[in-house]
Order: sequence, then C-alpha cells, then structure tokens
Amino acid sequence: MELPRDFLRYDNFELAFTRIVRGGNKEYKAFYRHLFPSFNLALRENLKDLIEELRRGTFEPEKPTVVYQPKKSGILRPLTLLSLRDLIVYQAILNRIAVSFEDEQAGYAFKRTFEPVATTRHVHTSQSETTVSGYAAGLQVPVSRRNAMNLNNETMARAATDD
Repeated sequence: MELPRDFLRYDNFELAFTRIVRGGNKEYKAFYRHLFPSFNLALRENLKDLIEELRRGTFEPEKPTVVYQPKKSGILRPLTLLSLRDLIVYQAILNRIAVSFEDEQAGYAFKRTFEPVATTRHVHTSQSETTVSGYAAGLQVPVSRRNAMNLNNETMARAATDD
C-alpha cells in the first residue's frame, strides 16, 4: 500500500518531532526528555531513515513499555510509553489529519472577541457588587446581580445558537 506523498514529506516529520518536544504534557515528556537531544543531533538523517522505512513498508512499531506510577491512594497507574520513533510517526499522521480540519478551525483560531466566553465565565458575588469575569480580553466588569443573571442567560443562549 502506497502512502500519501504529503504524509511522507520531510517537513511533516520535522513538524511532528517539534510538536512532541514542545508539547504540554510535562510529566509524560519527562520519560522521553533524555532522548530528545540525541535524536536531534542527527535529526535530518533520523527522519529521512524513518520516512524511507515507511516508504519501503519495512517500518515496524516497537513494543510499548509500561511504567507504573503510584497514585495517592497507593494504587499503581499504568502508563504506556511508545518509542520516540513511533510517537513521531503517529504525530505525523495526526498532522495530516489536522490539515483536513484547517478550514473549519480557521474560524476559531486567533479570533479576537470581547464577548463573554461561556465556558470560562465566572460570576463573583459580594454584598456590594457582582463582578463578571471570564472575558476573552481578561476584563472584569462590575454589574448588578440582576444584570449578571441576564448576561449569563444571554451568553448561554448565544452559545447554544452558535452551534
């Protein structure tokens, strides 16, 4: 089975490696941190070898490693760790899938709005006033309790109709 050309491009795999290195899950990345510098020393050659294995159909995913991390309750949580090469291949696949959603996501990316964001809204009440926070711009606006309830209802209704 021939793989798509855009998947096998070097820049796709370079982006995959970059996303793995710069990803947000620090606890999970700690298991791989010692591998990043050595893989990066010969990044171009490593990625070209990986792409060539995929092109020839000789790439075989490695057996994952299971590490048991203790929880506060004393129970051990199993963490399944893939090899760095497997992570790069899977991230490269996700890069190509993400391209198909680019047009849909463009409407949301870098959207500047000063409207209340329904998912992050918080209404703080005190005896003297109510503060509504959770605006995309980080604003805090003092409003009356009645207006806060109306604003909350309007926001939720708007969020429901935007879907």
